[in-house]
Amino acid sequence: YADHVIAMKKGAIVAEGAPADVITAETVEDVFGLRCQVTTDPVSRTPLVIPVGRHHTPEPEPEESAKSLG
Repeated sequence: YADHVIAMKKGAIVAEGAPADVITAETVEDVFGLRCQVTTDPVSRTPLVIPVGRHHTPEPEPEESAKSLG
């Protein structure tokens, strides 16, 4: 594990420093275009990135969709 990290986007440094300072939800979204939550890993005590995407938005069951249309 690194003591110092550098986040870059298009060849430019976006952030650098200790992992806990650099690996934030804002930086991850800016650099990678990934919506996420960042928490502390309970075992390693290091930043843990949890992606948040469309799969977290429940879609209606096919039966429910048909009922609402009818």
